[in-house]
Amino acid sequence: MYCNVVISNSHKYLYYRVPKTATTSIIKYLEKHTYIDIGGKNSEHRGYNVDYDDSWNTLFQFVFVRNPWDRILSCFLDKTKQCIGKSWELEVYKKYYNSSFEDFITCLNEKNILLDGHTYPQHYMLNIDHLDFMGKFENLESDIKIIQQKLKLPYEKIPYENLTCHDDYRKYYNKYTREKIEQLYTKDIEIFKYEF
Repeated sequence: MYCNVVISNSHKYLYYRVPKTATTSIIKYLEKHTYIDIGGKNSEHRGYNVDYDDSWNTLFQFVFVRNPWDRILSCFLDKTKQCIGKSWELEVYKKYYNSSFEDFITCLNEKNILLDGHTYPQHYMLNIDHLDFMGKFENLESDIKIIQQKLKLPYEKIPYENLTCHDDYRKYYNKYTREKIEQLYTKDIEIFKYEF
């Protein structure tokens, strides 16, 4: 199982880090208010691509997910436009720098969406059987309050980091691209109850 985790043993939580779901913002908040053993900026173990450990079953496990159509648009705009030429660019996206959104989606298939976490199906990145709370990117402000209450952390708005600004995602899709994402991310759409 492909897991990217943030773990605090003192606060007894495990946060599944799913790219393009306000992850950087959430981690910044958690680093400010908890000691992070795995997956934090100053942690010895970064928490990337780790095998699930059954000892984590006792931790409060939570994740934030996002509408797949919106998430893929955000990935495209960020990784193929904003990040190219920066020190944090990802090699897998460089070839799409001059591509349109439709061209990008046309190139996606069941194999290459597994090359990078930003296009990975979200349900692949977490252990659903032990999930205690699933927040949604679309309800970030209200859902983060549930986490703050559960972990007994101070209420404050989380900082917005790495924003990708765009209009309503529906404006970027046509029938073909909409159906292609629906086909590639069917399980995410079903499990997390999303609609276009």
